[in-house]
Amino acid sequence: MVQPLRRAEYPLDFIVVGGGVSGLATACSLALSGHRVRVFEAAPTLVRRAGGVRVPPNLTRILVEWGLGPQLEAKGVKYTGYTFLDLITGQKIAFVEWRAVLIKEAGASFYMMHHQDLVQMLYDLALANGVEVHFNSPIESVSAPAPVPMRSLSQHTFSSDSRPPTPGRHSSSPAPSSRLAQPQLNGLNEHPPSSPNHAHSHHLTNGTSAGPPPAKPTIRLTSGATHSADIVVGADGYSSVVRAAVEHFPEQEIFVERTVYISVLQADRKIEEEADLRQFASGGWPMWTGTFQNAMCYPIRPGEFSMEFMLHMELPEDAEEGWDTSIPGDAIPLDGLEPRLMPSRIQVIRKQLGDSIRLRCRERPAAREWIDDSERVVLVGEAAHPVLHCGTNNCSAVVEDAAVLGRLFSRCHSPDLVAPLLYAYQEIRQSRVEVLYNFDKLNRIVSQLPPGPERDERDEKLRAGQKRDDEVFDENALAIQWAGVSEIWAYNAFDAADDWWVHWGLLRERSKMNEGRLFDGISINMTLHEEDVE
Repeated sequence: MVQPLRRAEYPLDFIVVGGGVSGLATACSLALSGHRVRVFEAAPTLVRRAGGVRVPPNLTRILVEWGLGPQLEAKGVKYTGYTFLDLITGQKIAFVEWRAVLIKEAGASFYMMHHQDLVQMLYDLALANGVEVHFNSPIESVSAPAPVPMRSLSQHTFSSDSRPPTPGRHSSSPAPSSRLAQPQLNGLNEHPPSSPNHAHSHHLTNGTSAGPPPAKPTIRLTSGATHSADIVVGADGYSSVVRAAVEHFPEQEIFVERTVYISVLQADRKIEEEADLRQFASGGWPMWTGTFQNAMCYPIRPGEFSMEFMLHMELPEDAEEGWDTSIPGDAIPLDGLEPRLMPSRIQVIRKQLGDSIRLRCRERPAAREWIDDSERVVLVGEAAHPVLHCGTNNCSAVVEDAAVLGRLFSRCHSPDLVAPLLYAYQEIRQSRVEVLYNFDKLNRIVSQLPPGPERDERDEKLRAGQKRDDEVFDENALAIQWAGVSEIWAYNAFDAADDWWVHWGLLRERSKMNEGRLFDGISINMTLHEEDVE
């Protein structure tokens, strides 16, 4: 069992809805921080998807911190670069290498691995740290406590603009920032059974008893069973049920004229028969670029490669699609898309593919608010923000969410810290996931350029950046490559959470200490109401 650097003095009960990468990572992070966690997953078993995931240095850093370094080394395949090819002709454009000095600068390696292996690693870690995982438990609704109408100044998080943010800060509607009042418990345990530090009764800042706590957030399963906790975390992905409890007016999704097919290529059985397959085993992991479409193949296990096609086509409305679909690999509709496609080596590879997942590309705006009005339901991962199919940072984004949330809640020492920590999580992560999303979207655009000056310029830059056998990369070339990935790879989710605490969390603590002054043994606390503010 991994021993974290810090465990919360005030442990809470968390329910995490969703048992995929996002949900299990969130459960691990919170459990490692000392909280009690239950996961409810709709599927009857662990999510078993075909295909691979990318584990860039910023994600590797988190997994190593959680004690998963040995498993990652054993299950993952170190990724050092890829061969850029023309989708139509199969002609090599360039080999793009992640240079060793850049990996060293990032402080962690870049891996590729099977999606199932990552899920299994997180699941095992969760169980080892006391997480309860309930399968075959789809939820139909979430009931939240009453909204919090007003809050004490010292309870708010603080942001870099030196203003105390309020629950509505990130929304377009005015927030009730002109009210100062006493803390609201909102159903948190007054006396956590496993926390000896809280054997005494909790009191508000004016010294009066808190009284019975209001109802806790509750999930209702499709079976009719209900479960309550101090906090409900929605990690239930793109079609999130929990998001409906947070966002009352969700944005409309946008369909993109792309269809994704993901499959696994079993190359070990045919490696001696097909020269095109032997290339993969020797490290020439290909990325094919076409007009508004591309394909990629990379290793995920010995003799296994994840094959991803993003094709410029729109599925009929009644076409079967989704993570649970199963399409024969040889039925991927490559033929006839373009008249010159047949000469490509992809046709040879397609015959060796297993069953494939088919996904309709869609874009859904991020939730404006990730925390509900009661401040006891929060969104993580794709339930909160979009990720792009076949993006490099899909897993990075959702596991970073989990790492930041857990690290912040390792600081929880009283119930009135819950809301500030939730808003800190939202503030830290909203800007970061936008960076990751834009990075992946730019990569998609660049890899799918139509013929013309922009494509020619791209190919020329790729060729110019290649290292010949008799050359050593100069410092300028290294600086250019590092500039393109440093903001992504050098990010440390734990440092982001710790930095918030050092700059704003401690400030809040001091503000709370100064909120009440003792005069002649009487605790005086000022309350400012809306009618007192012009």
